[in-house]
Amino acid sequence: MKKINKVSSILLSTIVAGLSFACSNNAQQEQIFPNQIDSSISSASQKGFIASRNFTETGYTILKIYYTDAKQLETLNEMGMDVWTVQKGFVIGQANDFVMKKLKMNLQLKIEMLSPKEGFSVLNTFDPKYHTYEQTLSEMKTVAAKYPALAQLSDIGDTWEKKKGLANRDLWAMRVTGKGDGSKKPGIVFFGNHHARELVTVEIPLRLISHLLDNYGKDADITNMIDSTEIWIVPMVNPDGHTLAEKGQNWRKNKNDNKDISPTASLGVDLNRNYGHQWNTGGSSSSPSSDTFHGKNAFSEPETQATKEFMDTHKNLKIMMSYHSFSNLILWPWGWSTNPSPDAKKFETIGGKLGANSGYEPKQASKLYVASGITDDYAY
Repeated sequence: MKKINKVSSILLSTIVAGLSFACSNNAQQEQIFPNQIDSSISSASQKGFIASRNFTETGYTILKIYYTDAKQLETLNEMGMDVWTVQKGFVIGQANDFVMKKLKMNLQLKIEMLSPKEGFSVLNTFDPKYHTYEQTLSEMKTVAAKYPALAQLSDIGDTWEKKKGLANRDLWAMRVTGKGDGSKKPGIVFFGNHHARELVTVEIPLRLISHLLDNYGKDADITNMIDSTEIWIVPMVNPDGHTLAEKGQNWRKNKNDNKDISPTASLGVDLNRNYGHQWNTGGSSSSPSSDTFHGKNAFSEPETQATKEFMDTHKNLKIMMSYHSFSNLILWPWGWSTNPSPDAKKFETIGGKLGANSGYEPKQASKLYVASGITDDYAY
């Protein structure tokens, strides 16, 4: 709770027009001929990763791929690899059968297979201490009822499955503000769970809601934040996809069946590649079979349409924070370009403070790898 208080204090007390961040939390270079896959596991940490998890046949293969420049990382995203972590000189992630064929045919980089064989990946379990969609909504309703003067719950849009009549899930937002007209105060919005399997990104926003409300009138800083700011918290942007993660699937995208593209198309769109600013300009895939599929056009998905409409209609918003997990990073625009944004110095200053408080590494998003159509860039 103490760390959340520190981070939220910086975010809410440093209101600068038009800033957007992503917070990602825990979470030898050579060229060779294609098709050459080294199945050896060269480090103790990788062996530990393998030993601590059960593998099952999923159609995905865990890979370690060595790179020499940032352009190669962008290519991996465009080919559809699900990159989990980027380290100096190599990345670790997974690829489905479709992407594996592309990598072996076209990639002139060294590849180590961390799975025992192709098509096998780690078997996930859903810890019951995490919140399901139903539990998340129930907790938000309970908190709103407990603090009616400070908290209001709003439905800001439908999921893809609800639009199709296949389920009844919505994107829910909690508004937290104190005295006065919230719309006339500086606003901040926190988004969680664009990527379904990033379970902790639901929990941090939920904890933030409780932390703020439980300490109103008790903690002077938090009381001042709530009275002087309109705070919006959306814990789960991808409820449909989250239901697959609740079943143990290592699922990233939403659940669009993509039948309007092809009757045999693979499931899902990567919501964090579907935003309209510089959509499909690098670091995303045009194939539904890819984990980084950007959709048939910008804002093709009801989930990103909902967050877009929310940001567009709340003119007082000054800061957007989107949570992701795996690497311990503070990221800011641009993601689509390696060029600095017009507010690069402001981002560096605030990002540096967030990094100092959290212990996370602060950097421009494209310094990790180029990715277009992302939440941060559109919000900015």
